[in-house]
Amino acid sequence: MTSWWCAGGEPYTACGLFEGHVDANAPASPSKTTHIELEFVELPKRDGEVEVEMQDMGQSWMQPPSQLPYATSTEGVGGRLKAKPEHFRVTELLRSAPDGKKDRGDACHYVLRIRRQNRTTEWVRRRLQEAFGLSSYRDVGVCGQKDKRAVIVQHFSVPSFSPKFERNVPLGECKMLAPCRGDLEVLEVMVSSTKLRRGSHRSNAFQVVLSGVDRDALEACELTLKRLQFTGVPNYFGPQRFGKGCATALRGYKDLKKLEATSGAERRKLRNSLRHEPMKKFACEAFASSVFNCYVAERLRQETFDARLEGDLTSRKGLGGGSATARETLTGPLIGRDLLKPAEGTKSALFESQVLEKIDLNEETVASVLEGKRRIARLPVPDVQVSQHDEGVLFEFSLPVGCYATSVLREFAKCDLSSTCDSGDDSDGDRTVEAEPVIERNGKKGVRFAASRAEAGRGRRLERWLVDKEGKRGDPPRLKAKKKVNGEVRKRRAKKTVDYDEVT
Repeated sequence: MTSWWCAGGEPYTACGLFEGHVDANAPASPSKTTHIELEFVELPKRDGEVEVEMQDMGQSWMQPPSQLPYATSTEGVGGRLKAKPEHFRVTELLRSAPDGKKDRGDACHYVLRIRRQNRTTEWVRRRLQEAFGLSSYRDVGVCGQKDKRAVIVQHFSVPSFSPKFERNVPLGECKMLAPCRGDLEVLEVMVSSTKLRRGSHRSNAFQVVLSGVDRDALEACELTLKRLQFTGVPNYFGPQRFGKGCATALRGYKDLKKLEATSGAERRKLRNSLRHEPMKKFACEAFASSVFNCYVAERLRQETFDARLEGDLTSRKGLGGGSATARETLTGPLIGRDLLKPAEGTKSALFESQVLEKIDLNEETVASVLEGKRRIARLPVPDVQVSQHDEGVLFEFSLPVGCYATSVLREFAKCDLSSTCDSGDDSDGDRTVEAEPVIERNGKKGVRFAASRAEAGRGRRLERWLVDKEGKRGDPPRLKAKKKVNGEVRKRRAKKTVDYDEVT
């Protein structure tokens, strides 16, 4: 027997088909009882349910990007993003051109400059995997995720050796193998000795049309632009980071709260899943992003966004005017174990601690899952250009890696733009603009450089610290693991062995 069924109730609501099966081993009965099994499926939350749940859990400070305060008080023009894919154009700019080098066996990586429309980054990676016969789509290098409903010019790298053909593919054949169709076009093929990595591009150039606005909207946008060039833009994480409302961030908070309540082997198992499983890791990072947005919003509400508090940690991203210096820009906290905090006792440290107290989580729990770093909170916008378009207002600007175009455009629209964002394709949200940490040792300032070859591969020098002009290094030799030799516990240094009297 097959019938329709419908079941309701909180928190589950489901509707579908069920199969009724008669148990052959059951005793005969004139009524012929049918045993029915129903499977309930949890559906996405309705509007307002996320906000109610956040209040019940004491996390009312967590706000979606549409409810965050603005940096300017000018009149908004409203409008809509991505009315057409051609209204949102993004061009990825590399830090440096591919070096064009090959090894002795003619092995290399081909960097393809591709224009795509209405296709995700992962979809293109899988098409390149199929075309070149690679074992996994992860062999295709990419600098970052980009929006789907847009016209994107993006770089992808593929290794020259193909497991399918069991040989190195020459450059001419690479151009023939590259997929080319109406929504996908290969603009250029270049040779490089290295694979593209996430965050290896310099910036993204945007050409965005805000449609559905009044004819006099251009004047209002020009007035807002003048104010932003003075105050800077709040570098909020965009709505792509959080899903509908703050559902993703709330899920990350629940996972961290659950980790805080566990111990022993169960805690280690849950911690590893939060650190390595993509969906759970993304939810925890979304929660950290919501804490950062809360910090920036509080600076705006207390009118200290474009001012300097004692102990503020800044980055050298020039604003070209305003009350802050041209070489320094405010940074905010992304919670985690490597977060650089302001000096104790300063106004900035007090302000930041008041914000972090709201999250109601143990600092040790957060440090066990999230890395932590400083992120630019006050974003300079020196190169934004506004002009009239046949269907609205055209904005042209470029942003560093990890910054969201919607955070800039919301200052002009003064309305909710989240309905046009692709929640499944986070535009460079996996990378952040990091402030350059300044270390003080013996009264001298030093700048941190790469501490490993993995970090040096991102373009930084393979040096641990550069303390002063003389090049002295203050780090002691690294202690290696303890080793038991002839019944004695020995702790080895880089070029020296220290014996202890303790015998195990």
